[in-house]
Amino acid sequence: MGPPVADYRKISRRHAASGFLTAITAGRICYALGNPSHLRTDNALPPNVQAFLNSFAPRQLPGVAIAIRGSANTLVGEAGYRSLAARTLIRATDAIGIGSITKTFVAVVAMQLEEAGRISLDALALDYLGSQKLRNVANIGNASIAQLMGHTSGIPSWEDDPDWIRDARGASINPTKIWSSTASLQYIYGKPALFAPGAKYSYSNSNYTILGLIIEAITGNALWHEIARRICAPLDLYNTYMDGISTPAKATLCANRYQYVTPYFERIAGVSKYFTKVGDDLFDVSKANLSCEWAAGSIVSTAPDVAKFFSALRSGRLLKPASLGFMTAWREAGVTSQGPFYVGHGLFRQSSAGRSLVGHTGGVLGSTANAFWIEGRPIAYAALSNFGTEDTGQSSRMTANSVAQSPKFVEMISGLVERI
Repeated sequence: MGPPVADYRKISRRHAASGFLTAITAGRICYALGNPSHLRTDNALPPNVQAFLNSFAPRQLPGVAIAIRGSANTLVGEAGYRSLAARTLIRATDAIGIGSITKTFVAVVAMQLEEAGRISLDALALDYLGSQKLRNVANIGNASIAQLMGHTSGIPSWEDDPDWIRDARGASINPTKIWSSTASLQYIYGKPALFAPGAKYSYSNSNYTILGLIIEAITGNALWHEIARRICAPLDLYNTYMDGISTPAKATLCANRYQYVTPYFERIAGVSKYFTKVGDDLFDVSKANLSCEWAAGSIVSTAPDVAKFFSALRSGRLLKPASLGFMTAWREAGVTSQGPFYVGHGLFRQSSAGRSLVGHTGGVLGSTANAFWIEGRPIAYAALSNFGTEDTGQSSRMTANSVAQSPKFVEMISGLVERI
């Protein structure tokens, strides 16, 4: 944990603060049934944007995929490799883990339930989970739904627990294990609260795990069922799913996932016997599934799907204006090299190239992701990379953030309004 890094290359929310319904039982999930041509558009990136992308992959990133969505069209591009071993080129329509962007999906479902009068943002978590549920989680009896969504609950994050890191990202990974919805929370049982609810901001994956449990308790359905029917089905997000929990609705090629491994990572996480070394400090970690992240970060998607989701959220297709207003009710949370950044409820706001960006970033084992819309422009975009830097102890390596939060990139795409 620590202050925001003063570098656009890695502005992570964690480190800044510190068939749609198909169920499956095990394994890394992705159909590989040939070229899913129905996913691809003919709208290529402008040469200057593509050249910018080429400067990152494959020289600094294994692969990166981009989608930029406007009022009428979606531009897509890619650079680098889906598989380093096979030297297979990545496609913009390849599925990649989106990490904490999952939280925005979960927040939208929560707001839809609020609109339907089924959840109160001022209610406490235990109002829906019962007095005995998760009683060993600090602040669980005092934190409100709004505080969970805005990371002001004071509940510690299971992602910071050393045992969780080894079990979920390192030496103790079991690729056949599908984590239950409460499994990660067990790593914070009995740990003290970080502060009183509402006192300040501290990013915590535990908040959205608890929010996911609340959604399940209210609806009587699995969290993925609600995300799929409320978001994915209406928007035709055919290539979005929860790793280890569901499968994509249509044939989707999955990019291999690669993790940057430093001495720090080796010390705190350890290298799993299921990782395959492909370079001096790079391992293929594709065998590990992301079910350990669940509501906080287990969604796998494509750049066009993610850009479509954020475009729909910005335009009011998913929520009423008051609900989006709540998600974008900002509270200053820290500072980056581009200025202050702000936390809302499932969204963040920050600056690049003098423009305000609203969205979320994500980072999990073997992938990084970035999705924003530009205030004052009808543009939403997503950048996904099959390269992970979590728990490496470094913030200088290139990630999807290096592309999508770069002032140069933001300036270039801000001028594309007439084309898209």
